[in-house]
Amino acid sequence: MCQYNKKNYCQAIRKYRSALTYNPNRFRAYNGWGSSLSNLGKFDDAIQKFKQALKIEPGYTLAHLNIVLALLLRKNDEEALKYFHNIDGEFNRTLKRFEMRQIYKHEIELLDTRLLKTTDSGEVLLVKERKECVERLLDLLRKEEKEEDFI
Repeated sequence: MCQYNKKNYCQAIRKYRSALTYNPNRFRAYNGWGSSLSNLGKFDDAIQKFKQALKIEPGYTLAHLNIVLALLLRKNDEEALKYFHNIDGEFNRTLKRFEMRQIYKHEIELLDTRLLKTTDSGEVLLVKERKECVERLLDLLRKEEKEEDFI
């Protein structure tokens, strides 16, 4: 986690891989590995790691939400929205659509804070792209809700 926070994603991946050799059931390590891969632009590999986390802990909401974000970053809005709706159905009892939107709104706030704190131009571009993706998902959801109101 420390290497990840320092934005040393390759080193973080090595740490996650090492942690998993000692305990292959650490779903959070798979999620961190996926997040590191996503930050390196390796979205398909990241999605695979998020899915490995979900094999161990199917109710791990953060891994589901990270898959949606990786799909958006991969510029696959339709698949991201479809996946989002599938999670909404899976977690219908414990996590409603409103709560999921709140999580994404909080993500935007965190990204704004990250933008204020970084001076690295590569990091700024990455954070702006992530923020744009989360905002795009929220816009798609708002649009869908308006369409549902007319039906």
